[in-house]
Amino acid sequence: MPLTRAQKEQLIEQYMDLLRNSHGLILADYRGLTVKEMQGLRRQVKDAGGHLQVVKNTLFRIAMQRVDMPVPEDLLVGPVVVGFCVQDVPPVAKAFVEFGKEAASFTIKGGMLGETILSVEEVENLAKLPPMEVLRGQLLGAIQGPMTNLVGVISAPLQEIAYVLQARAEQGEAA
Repeated sequence: MPLTRAQKEQLIEQYMDLLRNSHGLILADYRGLTVKEMQGLRRQVKDAGGHLQVVKNTLFRIAMQRVDMPVPEDLLVGPVVVGFCVQDVPPVAKAFVEFGKEAASFTIKGGMLGETILSVEEVENLAKLPPMEVLRGQLLGAIQGPMTNLVGVISAPLQEIAYVLQARAEQGEAA
């Protein structure tokens, strides 16, 4: 049964909301997946902080144009499922890559990060990134390390003077 014009507009609005709230997109061909496999993928993407949606290519193209996003024409061919990265992009990319290893009929087509269209290899590289908390910790460590060393270098002469004065005071008490 074909969609009415009102249903199509409603779908476009839904796509536009998802696009506006996403930090990135991962697109894949889901042809040949069973309903159970699709439910598993949906659960993995949701656990990763994303939203999975099978899209109608023409309506999705219109939604992308309306929110001023570049349309990846070569990715919107055939049956397409989109992982909308509502929180962080790497966990959703990782869910897609891991699922692709399990299901042979699932093929990642590419993705989008802001205005940039990503290749399959770039999506796989995104999947290898550590979680945001780990990256923040690494950044903080990289900033704190030199600062700690600097404080140590500056305070070392002062500590030596304090030790000399303390030793001198102890000698004076002993005499």
